[in-house]
Amino acid sequence: MAPSELRPQRTNSKGSLRSFVSGLWSTKSNSDGTQRYSAVAKDQSPTQEQPQAEPELDQLPDSREGLEGRLNYHLSELDRLRRMVAKTNEHMKEAMYRLDVQEHLKDKIPYAYRTLYDLAVSLRMQRDSYKPFVAFHRGEIIRIARAREELDQRQGIEVRESTRAMYKKLDRGPEWAALFS
Repeated sequence: MAPSELRPQRTNSKGSLRSFVSGLWSTKSNSDGTQRYSAVAKDQSPTQEQPQAEPELDQLPDSREGLEGRLNYHLSELDRLRRMVAKTNEHMKEAMYRLDVQEHLKDKIPYAYRTLYDLAVSLRMQRDSYKPFVAFHRGEIIRIARAREELDQRQGIEVRESTRAMYKKLDRGPEWAALFS
């Protein structure tokens, strides 16, 4: 969907909800030519410059212990997300099974069948909504691995292949691909 389709359309009616909502959005151009939308304060016109908080990554600790602590945090978040995705997959499978079983009833109770179908679609969308969070935490593990390697090099410690392999194993890419398939 193009950004212009996401932006509410303006109307000339002062009492129009669309007019009100569209007044809350401001368009800004990024350096790459793309546009982003941001909320505008009620007392501020859309043309006034707003401070825009760009997403930044957390600064990584500069010690082994700190990096290990941060790694443990991201691993625990990934474990929590893994359980959530797996549970949502179970609910999806159950809904799909019920759809298959009730296939012969869809002409007799079309609304109930459609509602069940909508549930299955919603569950898939819910599961897929976890992807950005998983990607973030997996990316942080990669950043931590690089920071650990740089730290070891600065301290004159030989970077072992086993350390690289350990971080690569923690990524669990194929497992995540299976959970989101």
